[in-house]
Amino acid sequence: YGVDLDADALAIGQERGLDLRHAGALEHLQTLPDGTLGAVTMIQVIEHMGPEDLLSLLRTVYRKLAPYGFVVAETINPTCLYALTNWYLMDPSHRAPVHPETTRFPMAQAGFHPIEVRFLHPVPQDQQLESLPVDAPEQPAAVASLVAQLQRNTEQLNRVLYGPQDSGAIAHKTEPA
Repeated sequence: YGVDLDADALAIGQERGLDLRHAGALEHLQTLPDGTLGAVTMIQVIEHMGPEDLLSLLRTVYRKLAPYGFVVAETINPTCLYALTNWYLMDPSHRAPVHPETTRFPMAQAGFHPIEVRFLHPVPQDQQLESLPVDAPEQPAAVASLVAQLQRNTEQLNRVLYGPQDSGAIAHKTEPA
């Protein structure tokens, strides 16, 4: 089942037959017995929270998880300028972008270990900068070297401008409750 505060998102999911409840994550979790959940997912949630609230939520999640349970927190990847300008900035309820590596810190403070960060949802190739062919046999060596340098620069720009749009941190509760 899922919880959300957005009435429109709830209505869409409920029309599809999903078990969704109108509630805030922290408030809902506080009503559950400790050690009873196998997993908690937070999709596009943490960018709406300040550091103190996020740490409080993660500590609560840790208590509510059964031994060896896990939490997944997915958020917009602010190292991808495409995602930052096209998705993050469009939602005025976003509080602060969360760098993928910064996600590790509050999870570790809450007791989670190990923590893995994954990058998700790359911008489609046809929306990225096009590369030049590097291996044209008729090119003089100097031209081939310049083309190769341009290719490396294009790849680097594509990583910054059009890299993965989201990041997800997966953290485990490895200690018994």
